[in-house]
Amino acid sequence: MAEEVDIRFLGEQLKRVQTDVRQVKTDMAQIRADNVKVDGDVAALKASVAADLARVETKLEVFRESVDDRFEQTIELIKSNFRILSGRTDTVSDQLRVHSSQLDTILNEIRALKRS
Repeated sequence: MAEEVDIRFLGEQLKRVQTDVRQVKTDMAQIRADNVKVDGDVAALKASVAADLARVETKLEVFRESVDDRFEQTIELIKSNFRILSGRTDTVSDQLRVHSSQLDTILNEIRALKRS
């Protein structure tokens, strides 16, 4: 024969289940709220990182342009100095030719005097 279940026992069990369900719902709501906060924090962090990267890229571009300008200035300075040096070398070379010609003239005069 089947025993009859005490309804009071089932009522208490039902109350416990209802309490557990309420607690689970509260916990789920808290987890959802925490999840929304974490999502917001992640989005803020992504925006911050993106802004930081943009600033770094800008600084790197400015630095690259500065380096390019410095190299261009250095190249122009080298070209200018080479032109000046080349001009001075040409001048000294011309002066040496003149002096060499004068020395040749003097040597020829000395030889002429020795012959006479």
